[in-house]
Amino acid sequence: APVKRFIEAMEFLGPMRFITVGDSAVLETVAEVEAISYKKMADGTTMATLKSLDAQFEAHLRLETLKRVTMDNKKKGERNLYAIRFMNEAQDDPCLTCLLHSEEGTEPDDETLKYWQGLRDHYGPEFTVEH
Repeated sequence: APVKRFIEAMEFLGPMRFITVGDSAVLETVAEVEAISYKKMADGTTMATLKSLDAQFEAHLRLETLKRVTMDNKKKGERNLYAIRFMNEAQDDPCLTCLLHSEEGTEPDDETLKYWQGLRDHYGPEFTVEH
């Protein structure tokens, strides 16, 4: 499935800021995706796990609830934000946002930006997740 290939490609984006927003809380952390696995859950859905090798970070995406994936970049103050957003079926808001991460006041390195742009060129600024 294209969404699985896209998720697997995220291993090469270096550190990212992962953001998820709930009704009463926002969680943000910076990590690198170093391994990805899939597990069939009891309800028949597939859970993708993006994790660091040291087990200090894990993010889980229930693939069947994803509606689309978007990639965009915009200027915020003096820097550019490069975002990947996983949109779910329940609401048209991201269930998970992943921003390329770099030191304060700097841009991600050229190789990372080139890879991110290559993903955007290949998948487009938005693609629908097929189930």
